[in-house]
Amino acid sequence: MVRMPHWPKPFWYNRIQFGFERIAPLLNALDNPHLKMPPAIHVSGTNGKGSTLSYIRYILETAGYSVHTYISPHIVRFNERIVLAGKEISDEYLYNIMERTRLAEMASGKQVTFFEGTTAAAFLAFSEHPADFLIMETGMGGRLDATNMVENKLINVIASISYDHMEFLGDTLSKIATEKSGIMRPNLPTIVAAQTEEVIETLSQQAAKINCPTSMHGEDFGLSFREDGVYYVSDAHEFKMAKPGLEGDHQYLNAAAAITAILNLNLGINYAQINEGLKKTSWPGRLQQITSGNLRQIIPDDWEVWIDGAHNPGGGQILGVWAYELQQQDPKPLYAILGITRNRDVPSLLQFLAPSITKAFTVYVEDEASSYKSEVLAEKVAAMGIPAEACESLEEAVEKISKEPGPARILLCGSLFLAGMFLRKNGEMAR
Repeated sequence: MVRMPHWPKPFWYNRIQFGFERIAPLLNALDNPHLKMPPAIHVSGTNGKGSTLSYIRYILETAGYSVHTYISPHIVRFNERIVLAGKEISDEYLYNIMERTRLAEMASGKQVTFFEGTTAAAFLAFSEHPADFLIMETGMGGRLDATNMVENKLINVIASISYDHMEFLGDTLSKIATEKSGIMRPNLPTIVAAQTEEVIETLSQQAAKINCPTSMHGEDFGLSFREDGVYYVSDAHEFKMAKPGLEGDHQYLNAAAAITAILNLNLGINYAQINEGLKKTSWPGRLQQITSGNLRQIIPDDWEVWIDGAHNPGGGQILGVWAYELQQQDPKPLYAILGITRNRDVPSLLQFLAPSITKAFTVYVEDEASSYKSEVLAEKVAAMGIPAEACESLEEAVEKISKEPGPARILLCGSLFLAGMFLRKNGEMAR
């Protein structure tokens, strides 16, 4: 297991301008592996990228296809980012491609960012291993994202867009959507998941400019909630969906976009295979219930423990709806373990979740240098009217919560790195 590779070394993004002037020479020095990979399905967006990618992957695998995937960030180990025909890259091969890419960087004369370097190395791995498809998600944005060097694409998918990385992508939803839409190509289908009206308008305008055909949720496909279940509906298709393997009603929206992408590929995949893929789908750190492990055993057996990587307003809203609905069905105290980075606006992240929180316990995220100190975060949370207590460690937070009145529900959120920290200390692998 590799937590972080020996190369490249991360450095602060605010020192560089995003673009292809570094990764293009690097790929050229590697003999252009991005031109030798399996045909790609490209996913951008703010929330739901990973879930949507996973639904597509598991549906394709259920139908008998082999699939590479590229995701970021990882939860517990770096190997999660690069999956070759359904299996995480080995430690040995990961070192091999990173070292070859490091030497190519020296030859290119350009110092790349961490994401550019790891993306180039991933492309090298994908070019050297056969598969039917490659599914990749953008790192940040889309237009100038390193993954956007890939041209051999079958279809694009744009997951839900909300506020995130505004210092790089813009301070309005329209600006952010414009950057995310940069993965679009002329005459190449783009599937658009459920969005706000402002985002829909922006994406429609960008698509029209380059003659990119789109399938929009709410216009070309959607969901029908009926007494006997949830149905996927479009002009050509209608069937009852299986309950997705990922928790939360919002996952039906992500699944609908994934289904539309699958159907647009015209592979002859039937509804039974689609539903089987939905049921099999797993994605760590996204409303994941923890039932065993080193930390879990400290907590009473009749308590619930959930972890989620939500770290922006859109993710916070999804969590807020989930917590409220769960509270209506099964009322229990909700204790939150929070770890958040300093570039996040705490009130925006927690505003929808706040009414459901009984008490918050704040921690410093060890794997995130820009994490709020627990004392500072506790002050910000308390300023929202949420009872809050700072903790020296994640273990201390778990122990303190376990002494609170119960049976209760625990939700750990605020950072994917916090979710990974919990899984690692709990003694679990992410997948």
